Amino acid sequence: MTEADIALTDMKVTVEGGGPSEFVIRKTYPSDIDQINRLFFEEYGREYPFPITTIQSSGVYLAAWHEPTKTIVGFARAMPYGKHAHTWEFGGLIVQRQYRGRNIAKYLTTIRVNVARRCGARVIVSEPVCYRHDCASQRNLIFHGFVLLGVQPGKYPDILKHRLGNQGESVLLAAKWIGECKGFDGRKVYLPPDYMAAVKQLLPGVMNVDQGWNILLESVPTPVHHHGHETTVSTGTRFVDVPINWASSLEQIEQLRSNGYRLSAVLPGFGTTISGQPFDYVRLYRFEHSKPFDFDRVNVAPQLQRFKEFCHREEAALI
Repeated sequence: MTEADIALTDMKVTVEGGGPSEFVIRKTYPSDIDQINRLFFEEYGREYPFPITTIQSSGVYLAAWHEPTKTIVGFARAMPYGKHAHTWEFGGLIVQRQYRGRNIAKYLTTIRVNVARRCGARVIVSEPVCYRHDCASQRNLIFHGFVLLGVQPGKYPDILKHRLGNQGESVLLAAKWIGECKGFDGRKVYLPPDYMAAVKQLLPGVMNVDQGWNILLESVPTPVHHHGHETTVSTGTRFVDVPINWASSLEQIEQLRSNGYRLSAVLPGFGTTISGQPFDYVRLYRFEHSKPFDFDRVNVAPQLQRFKEFCHREEAALI
């Protein structure tokens, strides 16, 4: 039994505000997979490329059960984030349209935060979607103490074609720190002047970027490249994460900018050196196609509106 299983043993939470025992949050079982995928297909269309295929033992999968109809009306998951031992990722949050506004999304997120904390998470990462004008998923994360760290334009191709046409779905990057370690945590950061100004002024909640005193002396870690998500007909945006606590970071960033990369987000504390010290990344993006990109289709919460406008201006300057 995993730590996540132990944290969820016999868990059954009744959602308040939906009537006596109308909604219950419970663990997800393999027999639930078809019902969960129907929720995704109803929302995103049959082209949705990330249906649930298995219930992995390393993750936490939650279902919102509607007692009167004996059906699943909501879902969310949480997983360890790649090879980062103390970082978890939230994803897959969905609530059937007719049941929204009943606190289901709030309960699904609250439970996931509590489980991740009990499993030793220091940072929780999430990618709220940008297609909805009401920014509901973003507002839910902000309510739970997440900080919006940037925009990832066109990351997922061929989702919501009936709404976005040929433009891939964009997502934000958000994170919640657990415990005393927050943001850049006093580490000296090296960014080009315009990027530094954007992080300081346009990313509210990203802490300590202008109070860096701790200079990391270990060798510079290698940038992490993320190839675009591919479908049978198109490829999503390419991303690269560049360590930013070393003076040589500036040269790496400028080289990438000369090759068409732009500012996407910052990832404070997402890296760990060989000796175990946390360090920070900046995420840059580059489209894998030459089609015009419409930032007006990227809906962000008010806290991130000016940063989105910065990204739009930088993209326009490179066309």
